[in-house]
Amino acid sequence: MDFSMEIGGVSVYGVGVGPYSRTDREAVESAAVASLVAEVFGHEAVLDHELTGRPFLCGRTEGISVSHGAGLAVLAVNPHGAVGVDVECPRPGLETVSARFLDAAERNACMSEECLLRSWTAKEAVFKALGCRGVFLRDIRYPYGRADRAMVEVKNRGEVRFAVSHRPVGSALLAVAVVL
Repeated sequence: MDFSMEIGGVSVYGVGVGPYSRTDREAVESAAVASLVAEVFGHEAVLDHELTGRPFLCGRTEGISVSHGAGLAVLAVNPHGAVGVDVECPRPGLETVSARFLDAAERNACMSEECLLRSWTAKEAVFKALGCRGVFLRDIRYPYGRADRAMVEVKNRGEVRFAVSHRPVGSALLAVAVVL
């Protein structure tokens, strides 16, 4: 394990991965997550996935989430329920794909690379915390201020609200989302 931190009651653990080839990516990232799970929960811990893709630990009640990006594998653990985590580095491609995760009004309000990165990681973390199908990143409303902890709402999901916190990890940005 290369780092650990607490963010809003959620424990976050990370390990560096790579460099690796595209063909080895899935195996390397899976091995990195497995090593984090074993280090945090013991070698007997069994990681599995719901039909929606959300990871869980067999026989345990903690909510977990994983992310791979920016040369890192990250495991977030929430003892109180669902959690989502995302880690990404700044990259020019976010502006190109912004129409997939921002609506027109959001794109007009979010012009900088930092804003795009914060929006992308926040929305990905909320999406993972929701753990359900039928939600698109554009359905998730993220306020574009520079607050360290932001409230997020999900369109067409009633009163589901999330707290999202960001932390820098090297050159990457880490986002953690928990249901309120």
